[in-house]
Amino acid sequence: MSSSARSRKQEANNSAPGFNSDITYEHSSRVKSCCWQGKWFISLDQQSIQIWGRNHLEPDKIEVHQKQTFPDNRAHFVSAVSHAAPLGPAAPVILAACLDHTMKVYSEKLRLRSSIRWDAGTVTMMVYNTKNDTVITTGSAGVKLWTSTADTEAFAKEKALPASDRPWFDANGRVVPWCYGRFQTAKEQLAFQVPGLKTRITAADVAVPTAGNVSWCNMIQLLVHQQLLLAMFQVG
Repeated sequence: MSSSARSRKQEANNSAPGFNSDITYEHSSRVKSCCWQGKWFISLDQQSIQIWGRNHLEPDKIEVHQKQTFPDNRAHFVSAVSHAAPLGPAAPVILAACLDHTMKVYSEKLRLRSSIRWDAGTVTMMVYNTKNDTVITTGSAGVKLWTSTADTEAFAKEKALPASDRPWFDANGRVVPWCYGRFQTAKEQLAFQVPGLKTRITAADVAVPTAGNVSWCNMIQLLVHQQLLLAMFQVG
């Protein structure tokens, strides 16, 4: 056992029960969200999207694998991110909800593959459902479920495409959801009816000081195995 590993084990033995810090990665600005990709963490702060994790050779160090930095005039441009793996763990993509009413699809190396327009409002959180390759968003437009549709006719008319625009197909030649390059659209499948949640403030609500606090559902959590969606609002 290395001295660093021995030191961590000794520190764990002396720690109080509950959550204890193991290793820290400091961002340059406030972290808005963080998700686990299977091997690495994907985090979003005010200025960048980053893919990072523990260095395998030096466990006490953090290794940043990829980083996409936004220009200074586009701080907060991305409001939420989610990891997706429609082809399995070997070919993950990263979905990013942006303030220009688009969802950007990035490769695992943070190379932009496509930009899809949608009417999801300002998204505060998004999750990917591995059971049916759908995306669930929450924010100013309420809680919505989205599917990917491919424009195969437009793709068939193209004579030559750069590698970044080429659609992904599975082993059976079928279109991979969210990976059809610029020849795809996001279709709203349904809007969830959350009891007590208002997506539009009426004239009667204006007189209520806290009306704005109930108009957005800020957080959702998907329990994949149970296919159960938890929607939370009026939470800090």
